Amino acid sequence: MAQAKTPDLSIAAVQTIFQALGPLPPETQQRVLNAVVTLLGISPTSGRSPSIHVPHADAVPSADVSRPMSVVELLKEKNPGSNTQRIATFAYYREKVEGLPRFSRVDLKVYFPRAKLPPDANYDRDFDQTVRHGWIHEDGDDSYLTTKGLETVEAGFGGKALPRGAAALGRARRRKTKRARPTEKTS
Repeated sequence: MAQAKTPDLSIAAVQTIFQALGPLPPETQQRVLNAVVTLLGISPTSGRSPSIHVPHADAVPSADVSRPMSVVELLKEKNPGSNTQRIATFAYYREKVEGLPRFSRVDLKVYFPRAKLPPDANYDRDFDQTVRHGWIHEDGDDSYLTTKGLETVEAGFGGKALPRGAAALGRARRRKTKRARPTEKTS
């Protein structure tokens, strides 16, 4: 008898959730669902979805349900070439996929193992560099991805790290002065 009631309770739960979330914008729906999943202590990407038999097609209106992107998929798509770029991509993932736009410095560090990457040995330096690029605004637990950071991640990185250090600055200066010199014509 308990087995017969479980599907009925599942259908009622789905209907209640759908009615509660229906009027909300998609971003808010995702944020609420993420919060519920967290509060229930279940994995949002468990790999299996429970089957619920809905007896009437109009009992629960169909919704466009898409699979969330994994952090590994996002990294492959955006192709960051440095840990600084990866940190900005993690902030983007957190905001756009998980619905969590605010974070602390430590919150982004956990995405390296989630992305199956080795830990960043110079995480604090790389996070600071991300802030210097203007991709992240750091404000303790209320840090966020800036508009510039969002646009940069959305454009993708093409697997190339930004030049850095004194050698890169020297090359840039030499190129600049080489272009600024007038060319000599020989007769």
